[in-house]
This record gives sequence, structure tokens and C-alpha cells, in this order.
Amino acid sequence: MRIIESDSQAKHLQEWLDSGVDEEIFHLNVRSLSGTSPYEYLLYSPKISRRNDGRLRDRDLKKYQHIELGGWWCSGVDPLNEYALMMWGCFKPDHPRRDRQKIHKFIKYEHPYREETRAFFLLVPNRIWVKVSNRSGIPITEEDLQHPGGFWHWVWRHNVPVTIVEGAKKAGALLTAGYAAIAIPGVNAGYRTPQDEYGNAIGKPNLIPDLKHFATQGRQVNICFDQDNKPETVQRVRTAISRMGRLLVNEGCSLRVIDLPFGAEKGVDDFIVAHGQPAFDALYNTAVALELWEIKLFTLLTYPPAIALNQRFLGQLLVPEGEKLIILKAPKGTGKTEWLATEVAKAHDQERRVLIITHRIQLGEALCNRFGVNYVTEVRTNETGTLLGYGVCVDSLHQESQARFNPNDFWQ
Repeated sequence: MRIIESDSQAKHLQEWLDSGVDEEIFHLNVRSLSGTSPYEYLLYSPKISRRNDGRLRDRDLKKYQHIELGGWWCSGVDPLNEYALMMWGCFKPDHPRRDRQKIHKFIKYEHPYREETRAFFLLVPNRIWVKVSNRSGIPITEEDLQHPGGFWHWVWRHNVPVTIVEGAKKAGALLTAGYAAIAIPGVNAGYRTPQDEYGNAIGKPNLIPDLKHFATQGRQVNICFDQDNKPETVQRVRTAISRMGRLLVNEGCSLRVIDLPFGAEKGVDDFIVAHGQPAFDALYNTAVALELWEIKLFTLLTYPPAIALNQRFLGQLLVPEGEKLIILKAPKGTGKTEWLATEVAKAHDQERRVLIITHRIQLGEALCNRFGVNYVTEVRTNETGTLLGYGVCVDSLHQESQARFNPNDFWQ
């Protein structure tokens, strides 16, 4: 007999299929919930205050009433409890509630209230297990097949390379592609910092037990988090990668970082769907060690470039109208100084003064000579003075220096 799925189940399945997740992985790990059933998954913690009759407090019922309208629940197995089904997981409501801290945002995922976050170890069918085995080159023995822990015990026992991602669907997409993927619910959820009752840090960060269990000597661990265009988010993600990565390296793991390219696709699941699995395979194969990745960060721009050129010289580079800050990054000998000289001349034609700031006096003097502007030491002896602006070392950008620098003089 063929079971016809409800509309909500079909919608939830399609959401996972659209993320490139194998349908069988969905059915093994995800279920559609509605009515009062989501409360059993989200509000089971003994730390939750209840009335004398055991009923939830009115404030909690009001806070979570939106979950009755339905959503999907996902959890996997618990490697710390003999690979039994994990009680902890996440619920994605069909109608999310507003975030009280950020009124214009909605809380996309709900996790069990007053319970510490954990990691996702999704169940996989044997054909996906074989796919991961073939990709990693690590065979599956009969003993592995018979063990109650199944796939994840095999991953743990044989030091199979793992990739840590943010979110269960992304883990499902990578498992579908043949990669052993562990999901955490947020970029900072892979480690914890001990805190006192006031929220102050009282110790060093440490891996959550789920990840520590798999942080075995010599295991290759990859981190593949979402890419974002917001500078503050970029910095937060990079900090999380470095902290968690260092903790994994300290346990003896070989840590690599997989950087998704800037584009419309934020997560690895969307990237695979948009560009195909071979495109991700290429990223995986060219991932760099944590140390090299951290060094590379010093050469990267925080903001994605608005204009990218593939030519020997900058040439007549046009500055977009209305931009207040222009950051130009180019190798030596590509015509940066020549381009700047043109921009300075344009400013003078518009009767605007310019301020030339450098980190070395000699460099500042040379640039001022090239641009036809006095360096700060020349303004009192040259007839043009500060009429066209002047050059100064960054250390002298204050009113007590010989420049008597006042930012209001250059405010337009």
C-alpha cells in the first residue's frame, strides 16, 4: 500500500531535496510535526520551570505557541550513548517567531529549551555509506556492518576524514555527495567557554564532547562554513574557525579550511546544487591547512571587490559615483601611483584639497612630489602652503603635531 504524504511532509521533503539531500537521508532523520507534539521535542529539559501540576508556565506556552502551526524536526544518532537516537535536535517552524533582540529578524531554528547544543550525526543508508567509503578509500568490513553503531562507528573507528558544517541540511548534502559530514547548529557551537553565573569567562574554550569524541590523533578534519558578504559576519565566522580549528589541532587532528567563493550561494548545499558536485570536489581537494588559511587572511579584503580587473595595468579605472571610501589592491608595477596622480589632479580641478597619508616620511615626500602637493614640512616655506592640501605621516594626524591636523578642514 502506498502512503500519501501530507502537504506539510511533501513541502518539508521538497525543501531538503532542493538542498541536494538524498531522499532516503531525509526520511531517516526528519519528521513533520504539528499541534502539541513539537513541545515533546523542544521542552523536555528538567531545567525548565513548571507549575506544581507539571504543566508548562504560561510564559513558555506563549513563547512557543507558534510551533503548534507545524514544522520539521531533525536529529541523528548519539555517538556518546552507544549510537542510540539522539534526543537533542532542531525544529524549523513553518511560522517562526520574531527575535526579541533583533526585531527585524525571525528565529529560523528552535533547539531544545535550556539544553546545551550538540552536533548532528545523521543516519545514512548503506549505499551512501559505500559512497563515503569509496571516496575516502577506507573499506567497510563485515564487523563494521554488524556493529550497532553502523556508519558513524565506522567513521570513528577508522579515522575517516570528516567535514564540519553549519546546519543539518548541509550535512545531508555533503553525505549525499559522499563526504562524512558533522553538523553543528552555529559557527560557535563547536566549542564552549566556561562562564560564571554572571556570564564572564572563567576558563579557556574547549571542544564540545561530540566533536572531542571524533578529534582523534591523525584524523583529517575539514571546516566548511557559510560565506557571507557582511564584514561583521565574515569576521565572526573567521574567529570561530580559528578557535575551533586550534582546539582540533591540539587534539592531534589535521585541520583544513574549505572556503566557499563569494556568490549568491551562502551554504555548501546551495553551492553544490548551483554548480554541481565536481565544483565542490575541486574546493575540497584544494582546501588549505589551518596555518596557511590564517596567513592568507592577512592578504584578503574584508569587503568583496566591486570591480575586479584581469590586466597588466590599472589604466583609466573609473571610480563609481557616490562612493565615500575607495580601497585599491594591486601588485607592484601595475600603475597605482599613476592612477592616484590622476585622481589628485581631478580633485584640484574641482578646487578640492587632498590629504596624502602614508606610514613612512620618505614615501610621503616622494608621493607629494609626484602629485604636486607640499609635504607637511614644506607648507610654511612654499608659497602654495596648504592650498592644495598636504602630505603627512599617519602618526601626525592630531592637533599637537606640526601639521596641526584638524579633520574638519577636509570635511566636505
